Amino acid sequence: AATGLAGTASAAPATNAAPAAGTAPSPSPTPYQGWNTYYGLGGDFTADEVLDVADFLVSSGLADAGYDIVWLDGGWQADVPRGDDGLLQGDAERFPDGMAALADEIHDRGLRAGIYTDAGPYIPGTCGLGSGGHYQTDADTFAAWGYDAVKVDFLCGITADLDPQEAFTEFAQALRNNSSGRSMIFNLCNPVTSPDWGDYPQEQQSTWSWTYAPDIAESWRTYTDVGFVGQIQFKDVLRNFDANARHPEVAGPGRFSDPDYLGPELGMTTEEFRTQMSLWTVAAAPLVISSDPRTLSQESMDILLDEDVLAIDQDRLGVQGTRVGPAGTTETWTKPLADGSVAVALLNRGDRAAEIATTARDLGLRGRSFEVLDAWTDARTQSSGTIRAAVPAH
Repeated sequence: AATGLAGTASAAPATNAAPAAGTAPSPSPTPYQGWNTYYGLGGDFTADEVLDVADFLVSSGLADAGYDIVWLDGGWQADVPRGDDGLLQGDAERFPDGMAALADEIHDRGLRAGIYTDAGPYIPGTCGLGSGGHYQTDADTFAAWGYDAVKVDFLCGITADLDPQEAFTEFAQALRNNSSGRSMIFNLCNPVTSPDWGDYPQEQQSTWSWTYAPDIAESWRTYTDVGFVGQIQFKDVLRNFDANARHPEVAGPGRFSDPDYLGPELGMTTEEFRTQMSLWTVAAAPLVISSDPRTLSQESMDILLDEDVLAIDQDRLGVQGTRVGPAGTTETWTKPLADGSVAVALLNRGDRAAEIATTARDLGLRGRSFEVLDAWTDARTQSSGTIRAAVPAH
């Protein structure tokens, strides 16, 4: 996909989403960025590996570009995840100094720390740990340990036949009322979809989270996982993007639709990953790297670090982009920006290169002359109202 900025004197209207619940400043007024262990390291990672990646985020410039959350996914917990004292505990061999010490080490590098749990009760064989029945205790524990973000899954939640709205709302309240008074990002992660997961009522599925999550979470997953450990494919990126695009009206500053993680070099070509980055950016999605960033090529790093592209994602209006015109093999997506510009993504889903064009009028822009910036190439051109590009396949 080719992404551009079209300059104008008047901004396209933003969505009229309601303000987020509560009066405290949001811990994520723009989409958060970071790295998560799941797709790149799986569930058997160690403290040393996590800190080595943290060091790489700093040395590579990723942290300075905003990727500053080091997020532990499932796998950090002990085989028996709750100790005799009723508190969650990390794996003593892989995290010998404990989970609070790991958060301290991450903070010492100028980064933020994220952690993972499940909204359901712990059910061995179904999920690695569960907070069901212990929401306030676990929220207090994560805060006392010094974590800045919590991902809450729903694997044991769906097995226990919980109502996700009730469970996640209760968990959100526990996080907000933690005994340390710590501000923590809440990533609501219900990946349950039908028919992928089985036959579930819509109220239990990821595609229903938009009806309640914007009032209680900084982000909410909008579909099932975008891939598997070590594998993210372009067709599933498009699938998740399309599901994520269904309800842009509920997103805004401090609350963002989450189509899942970025997957460079886990099964996509460089062009396909550039397209994922373009689409996640125009969707105002959280940008969380799922690969092991220490292994990435310079091409992938350049995509992750592109300043113009990141500025679109991080725009303070926080508007989730929408499609202009019909769905099809070629599409135009647009996102209004705070300075009056409009970000435009020209998407080619097909297997052959195609020319894609749109007009300033279709984008809601007024005027006779426009400057167009290609965010990927940095080329600047003048336009009298047409935006056109030859877009490679995928």
